[in-house]
Amino acid sequence: MLVGPRSERVAAQPEIKQETIIPSPPPDKVQKRIRVTPTGRINAEGAPRVADAVKCQEIALWFEQHPDQNRFPLRVDHIQGKEGYGCDVPSFASAADREQFVKERNLALIARFIEVKGRSAERGTVRLEGNELESAMTHRERFYIYRIYEGETQGAFKIAILPDPLSTTYRAVYEFDPFREASTECWSITGVDLDSSVRTVAPSERPDPAAGED
Repeated sequence: MLVGPRSERVAAQPEIKQETIIPSPPPDKVQKRIRVTPTGRINAEGAPRVADAVKCQEIALWFEQHPDQNRFPLRVDHIQGKEGYGCDVPSFASAADREQFVKERNLALIARFIEVKGRSAERGTVRLEGNELESAMTHRERFYIYRIYEGETQGAFKIAILPDPLSTTYRAVYEFDPFREASTECWSITGVDLDSSVRTVAPSERPDPAAGED
């Protein structure tokens, strides 16, 4: 059974407008970089700021059923794990397809498998992993990333829609868990004083600032 729109939604209708996006240039390839050794703990301040996930998903649902888009999304955020659909919002080409999907769970009826990624920065990367990555690999041209940016102005959002992300120029990131592999060696190290000889055990290519230039 489909659940109708929530009664608490305001009557005022937002507006949508398509904008021209200029792709960012590829990152420069650094031939060599000398890293400064950190002296303290690394914090997470440089990590991407994530916008309110529930709010961004509501924006995606509203956007899909806007007259300019004329698609029919289905709320499935209550279904997670292997029995999920590998996306945040399945969207359909017609109300009849959506009704039929509720009865049959036929994935062929889904027009768009939408993965919603909310960010507080206007530009930047997103990551696919687990079920969502498998879904992108399986459904390809029907899989979409909706990167939603929440602006500083109240009620202002931007949606960058990327179809079939695996067909684009992307950087593959592999994830490994050493503690799941029998071949992993594990060592405990205690009593280390980083201010003593541990820092000078191995030679370094790093220039010595005290040496100066010839």
